[in-house]
Amino acid sequence: MLRQHSAVWRATFIALDLTISALAFLGAYWIRFGLEWAKEVGDVPPFRAYLQVLPVLALILWITNSHFQLYLPRRTTSFIDEMGDVVKSNFAAALLLMTFFFMNRSFSYSRTTVAIFALLNPMAVISFRLGLRLVLRSLRARGYNMRSALIVGTGRTAQELLHRLRKNPWTGIRLAGLISRSAEMVGTSVHGIPVIGSTAELDSVLDRHEIDQVYLALPASQKALLEDIARRLSERFVALRIVPDISYYVSADQLTNF
Repeated sequence: MLRQHSAVWRATFIALDLTISALAFLGAYWIRFGLEWAKEVGDVPPFRAYLQVLPVLALILWITNSHFQLYLPRRTTSFIDEMGDVVKSNFAAALLLMTFFFMNRSFSYSRTTVAIFALLNPMAVISFRLGLRLVLRSLRARGYNMRSALIVGTGRTAQELLHRLRKNPWTGIRLAGLISRSAEMVGTSVHGIPVIGSTAELDSVLDRHEIDQVYLALPASQKALLEDIARRLSERFVALRIVPDISYYVSADQLTNF
């Protein structure tokens, strides 16, 4: 049921996101040709010609936004990173739209309108996404819009992730438990979170619990195990998040300086 709701929410979010961009494009037309000072520049092109561009614009933005993963869940992604991806996607979309206008010789579209849209759309989309984040954070802090997650691992990386999730309840991630490499740890707890299975039992744990996300927080030295778990999870409808093992790339002396 939760996954069905997620699919409906994702489709609704995409529709709202593209609608805002369509309104921004029409707003750019109005700024260019609707204001009194703009009318003095020359003849006003028909509004219908710009309305006909909206399906093409929606397709372009869907492609660029999908490329920059703007339609994937971003519960644990910083808003600064999301803003950067919005700007990059919009820049790519503006270039593709200009290419479409150049190839379409049947009508001469205003390059100034595209330039205004390239400035107006990121501001509109970022404002929309910021407002949505604030609303969702408030709901998650009250226990709504939650996602159930497992952490595969019990070591330092897993414990650091555990503490980060606890300090940031706005992510809406509720930990169902930990998965250990050793069967001997099953039934114990790490910082209050129960170890509910071993890596060998991961499939049966997923069958018993409704899990939305799995965080792989194993040492990088366990490459074979990481690949095996990733392969097994690829056959399930769960989101996989790989947590980097910092200690594998940084020496012990460097870690003490953090």
